Amino acid sequence: MVSPRRVKSKAHEYLKVVKDKLQNRRDDYIKFLEAMTDFTAQRMDPYIVRLVVKDLFKGDKELLSGFNAFLPKELMIELDDEQPIPPTMADEFWKAIDYIMKVKETFQDDDRIYKSFMNILDMFKKKEKSLDEICNEVTILFRNHHDLRVEFYHFLPRNL
Repeated sequence: MVSPRRVKSKAHEYLKVVKDKLQNRRDDYIKFLEAMTDFTAQRMDPYIVRLVVKDLFKGDKELLSGFNAFLPKELMIELDDEQPIPPTMADEFWKAIDYIMKVKETFQDDDRIYKSFMNILDMFKKKEKSLDEICNEVTILFRNHHDLRVEFYHFLPRNL
């Protein structure tokens, strides 16, 4: 087993590498630090942190593999099929992250709803549920939150 002191030391080394690599992308470095701070304070789900880091590091295998060293196997970012998010989708990506965080904050006193929502999204991603099924489930899940239902529909694929 690796000692907590060793993990902390490795984390500091990794942060130095990230800072050096992102020296010309200060905004990305700040977003990375904010994501790590939010994750550490348990304000951000590990899956969301993974998505944020994957987007910020945009295919930089050194940074991604360094980040993977701190993740459990099921959260590791696969480096072989690493595809950066196209610039035209970047704004939508961040809006989606903000929406997911809004859902989490709304249901902070009952995280079962948030977890159900994330599970619904995961099942859609894995093609275990159809678009109609997830729409019905989200409508029921957010039945008392009209704003969340309306905002959810903005993120649905338009070409289905």
